[in-house]
Amino acid sequence: MGGGLEAKQRFIESRAERAKVNPYRARILQYPGRIFCFEEGEAEDEAKIRELVTSGAPILVELGSGSGAHLIGQASKKPDSLCFGFEIRFKRAVRTVEKSGELQNTFVLRADHRNLPKYFAAGSISELYVNFPDPWDKKAQKKHRILSPWLLDQPVLKSGGFLSVKTDHQEYYESFRAQLRSDPRYEVEGESAALGSDEWDNVQTEFERLFRSQNLPIFFIRARYLGE
Repeated sequence: MGGGLEAKQRFIESRAERAKVNPYRARILQYPGRIFCFEEGEAEDEAKIRELVTSGAPILVELGSGSGAHLIGQASKKPDSLCFGFEIRFKRAVRTVEKSGELQNTFVLRADHRNLPKYFAAGSISELYVNFPDPWDKKAQKKHRILSPWLLDQPVLKSGGFLSVKTDHQEYYESFRAQLRSDPRYEVEGESAALGSDEWDNVQTEFERLFRSQNLPIFFIRARYLGE
């Protein structure tokens, strides 16, 4: 057996061992072209994403899409858009595609959110969502926050596209709100410290439904990207 075949066989065997621990690893293989896991054939996955992104359809991206309630809701309401979720957990990635049913415009990237500019070219995204990210509220953890100047500096939004954020964490919201309002590249269109379930054409996430059932406030801000 050639070296390349031996390496591929070792990869298959190691994946089979990992699947015994997490069976959703194997189930991802049932959805080629819908779940991109970049473990094997990374170049092919990246090429397929580039093909989709350059197809001319509006692109919607959610960072941390969970089990897909929001992503699927958006895909259902916007059938002409291509809806991509970044979700690192195998089970959530699989469940998203399973629950999307006959919708073919829903995709999951099993990748860290910081790979956003790697897979999406400058000016390619029409709508960017971040819903209920981990607040990392301890001082030493704050460097891990998604809602940060790093996010605002990513050139992936089209001019006129928008960034939408929801969180249940007041300090995190106020901190990011201040960053967003001081950035001349963005224009805040709407904000709320108690978002109504039907305001701003809202599509709820799994966490949001839980928080609403507990009568907790939902903090929301949406800003239009004006360009550099």
